[in-house]
Amino acid sequence: MTFIGHMAAGFLLGNALEVSGAPDIVIPVTTVVAALPDIDGLVYFAAKRKIAIEDDFAHHRWFTHKPVFWFGILILTGIARVISPSYMPLWLVWSYIVGIGSHLILDCIGTTDGIQWLWPFSKKWCIFWEVEASKGEWLRLYLEHPSAWVERIVIAVAVFAAILRIALL
Repeated sequence: MTFIGHMAAGFLLGNALEVSGAPDIVIPVTTVVAALPDIDGLVYFAAKRKIAIEDDFAHHRWFTHKPVFWFGILILTGIARVISPSYMPLWLVWSYIVGIGSHLILDCIGTTDGIQWLWPFSKKWCIFWEVEASKGEWLRLYLEHPSAWVERIVIAVAVFAAILRIALL
């Protein structure tokens, strides 16, 4: 999934958290959190000094796409919640869980490499609906692949939800 698709999924999940009682701020927070694992792409593009996916772009191999990294941060978040519930409200913990979780799950769909859920204990990649392509041509082949419809639907529903929210203000 692309950065925009992850943000759209985060927006929808933030809306779900808001409906369940979280404050309105949960929507933009979850939208941003859902895109956090792709921060490695910004580092890659900055190093290349251009926005282009080339054959050496293997960002699912970076630590930001390792569930163990995010689980470690979740443990620290939980400790902060226990120490100071007002500093770390429960809605923020849930925003983190659903935002990061959705990103990693969606990165298993329509990809060339997927996610290593059990790394460092296992090097097995979890991939659903693989797109066979070199990194340089991944985006073009992904957009032609049937799995891209998952992202298109997520984005369309997010746009509809945003329009509905604006109309109901």
